[in-house]
Amino acid sequence: PQKPVISALPEATNTPEITVSGYTEALANVDLLVDGEIVLSGKADDQGGFDLKYTLIKGEHEIRVKAKDEAGNESGSDLKKIIFDPDNLEITINDPKDGSEIIGVNNKNMKIQGKVSKSEATVKVGGSFALVDSEGNFSQTISLNEGDNEIRIEAVDKAGNKIEKSIRLKYYP
Repeated sequence: PQKPVISALPEATNTPEITVSGYTEALANVDLLVDGEIVLSGKADDQGGFDLKYTLIKGEHEIRVKAKDEAGNESGSDLKKIIFDPDNLEITINDPKDGSEIIGVNNKNMKIQGKVSKSEATVKVGGSFALVDSEGNFSQTISLNEGDNEIRIEAVDKAGNKIEKSIRLKYYP
C-alpha cells in the first residue's frame, strides 16, 4: 500500500493523550507502533485517512505507523519522535530580592538574575527574552520606573509547561 504519512506531531507535549493522524491507501489496516511495539490497530477510511488515539507514558517515544492492504502488502511511515514531559518548571530569582529598594540614577537599569529548572525552557523577564545557559541560569537587564515596579518572569518548556513569578522593586532615582 501507499507508504503511510503521519501528520505533524509536536516535538514535546505535557498531556499524555496524542492523536496520530495521517493517510495511506484507502481501507488499509493500520498499526500504531510506539517504541517498536504495536499498541493500537485500526483501519484507514475510504479516503485513506486515519486517526489513532494513544496515551503516552512519561519520556521520549518513537512513533511509526504500518499499513497493510488486503493483498498482505505492508509499508511503514517515517519515524517520528515525541517527548511526554508532565513535570512542572521551577524559577528561582537570585538577584535582586523581592521587595528591594533600588536607589540612585546609576541603578535605573537593573539586571534580573535567576535559574529555571529546565535549561531548554524559554524565559521572559519583563516581556523580553532572556538568555538561558546550559545549566538553566538566566539574566536580563530591565529599565526601572520611578516608584513601584512589578517585574514578571515567565518560563515555558518545549512541552508547554509554564510558570510565572513576579518580584516587586521600588526605585528612587
